[in-house]
Amino acid sequence: MNILVVDDEPTAREALAQVLSSLCAHGHVHQADSAQAALAALDQGFLADLVLCDVRMPDTSGIELLDRLRQDTRYCDLPVMMITASPDQDVVRQAMQLRVQGFILKPATNDAVLRARTALGRFHTQLAEDPHQVCKRLSCTPRQYEGALDALLEKLTRLNELLVHWCAGDTVEGTCADLPATAALVTALAPCANGARALGLTALLKHLQSLERLALRDTTQHDARYDELRQILALQHQWLRSYRAGRQAQPPLAERLTPQPHASASRPPLIRIPPVTR
Repeated sequence: MNILVVDDEPTAREALAQVLSSLCAHGHVHQADSAQAALAALDQGFLADLVLCDVRMPDTSGIELLDRLRQDTRYCDLPVMMITASPDQDVVRQAMQLRVQGFILKPATNDAVLRARTALGRFHTQLAEDPHQVCKRLSCTPRQYEGALDALLEKLTRLNELLVHWCAGDTVEGTCADLPATAALVTALAPCANGARALGLTALLKHLQSLERLALRDTTQHDARYDELRQILALQHQWLRSYRAGRQAQPPLAERLTPQPHASASRPPLIRIPPVTR
């Protein structure tokens, strides 16, 4: 999991990054001292699962940064939480209108970890259809569901690699002279779209379909829309990887889907006391 912490105060930023590092065992906490530095980190390829931004900063406020992220097609779905020492009702209202995921209070404590984990949990429930419903809809086992999720992640890795070469104008591996230049891209895209559709990943599917339409129109490789979709799909891939890692840390899906016995079933048997005779 990757977290981006944005705060112009070095001490507060370091403290929060330290507290949140426990969530990033296989990721990274990146620090930015301004909104401009945060946007630069995202544009340069930092795949953030969550952005935590201080409300009050000298040049660009946290609310302004949140607004800019929501207006950018690449980052409009990126989970963002606000950092504040004293919540202001106007700030809270503005942030809620911009779909903020929550608030973290200064100074940083272990409560920040709980709040961040809760916000990410809510985000992941919106990212993917409930696994129980998917298994029921597809008539598949929990093990098959997990296998399909792993297979989709592998296919997305391949697709993202192709897109990097495509956006750079390089020859895409797998194409040949007698096939259209988009053949390898569309071939890699199709199973990703099928997997996203089957697993109920609606946001990912929407962007894959946009890429497919662009490619089938034989749009030139240098079109800026390819690079935009490349960044979007890279983020979607990262979010899905974090979602999968979170699932691996939980009990197996089969156990979670199995109805648990009622609490009373574990109680000791009732001992009957014979009536008192006189």
